[in-house]
Amino acid sequence: AMGPDGVSPSGIMVTLKARQFVVAASAIGSPGLLLRSQLPDPYQRVGKRSFIHPVNATVARMPAKIDPFYGAPQSI
Repeated sequence: AMGPDGVSPSGIMVTLKARQFVVAASAIGSPGLLLRSQLPDPYQRVGKRSFIHPVNATVARMPAKIDPFYGAPQSI
């Protein structure tokens, strides 16, 4: 793991350069991470439109084995 200052646990300064980076910190974590990162935001868009996909789970006890991942797709 690397600290927020870019210094590794062994004390080596690390700089990453890329044309694009992927932020994958969830719908809640990503806007906060980007806001704290001092990312250039000329249009004031970071953190303004967060989309959260609500997920519900249903659990049931069935008399026969159910394999929902086999057969016809349940959504398209």
